[in-house]
Amino acid sequence: MALTLPDHLLVMLLGVVLPIYGRWGYKRLLDHVAKKPGARATEYRHTAGWQWCLFAVVTVLWIWTGRAPELLGVRAPRGVGFWIGLGVCVAIAGFFVRQLLITRQRIDLREQVRTAFSSVAPLLPHTKNERRWFSFLSFTAGIVEELAYRGFLVWYFDQLTNLWLAVALSSLVFGIAHFYQGVGGILKTGAAGLVLALLYVWTGSIWVPMLMHWLVDDVQGRTAFEAFKEDGAPIESAA
Repeated sequence: MALTLPDHLLVMLLGVVLPIYGRWGYKRLLDHVAKKPGARATEYRHTAGWQWCLFAVVTVLWIWTGRAPELLGVRAPRGVGFWIGLGVCVAIAGFFVRQLLITRQRIDLREQVRTAFSSVAPLLPHTKNERRWFSFLSFTAGIVEELAYRGFLVWYFDQLTNLWLAVALSSLVFGIAHFYQGVGGILKTGAAGLVLALLYVWTGSIWVPMLMHWLVDDVQGRTAFEAFKEDGAPIESAA
């Protein structure tokens, strides 16, 4: 299937523009958090907003080119691979849920969790209101980022190379999108992207990676909230 100019422009957006924008946005977040309470919740809403715009771009591109939704992995569950992949998703999510429950129950472990999350602490919710908006952002990222970085990018690079190189390249771009977190962030998110891409290829469906992305992000946000809420951050009521 022939690639179009909008396809190439979308890759530029994902691989160049958004990483630069993310770096600028992270600096803005640090500045806003230092100056006023509730800034994280505002940034979560802002990020969710542009991500849904990205969702619209991918959707319109697909409709405009007349491509089948299945090329983005949007297909009904089928085959043993799907159910095995779903089981893997549930098992991994269960691991993070267990971490959340332990953090809630054992105050002595919260310092360890704060240390583990220290490099991305400004990004994580510290209040109840922030936690709620972070959950919405997690849901948004699960849908939009999987559609863009797994569905679209794997398809795009597969047109130019082969499936396995496409998986690797899409994971690299996903890691670069998080370069505002430093080299460590690129490596961690790139590795996470690789797992999600392999899960996508294994199941043949975008639904399982979407579910896993959403659940892991949301549960980790809740875990961070449990750890940071006692770290000098007031607990806000719902806005």
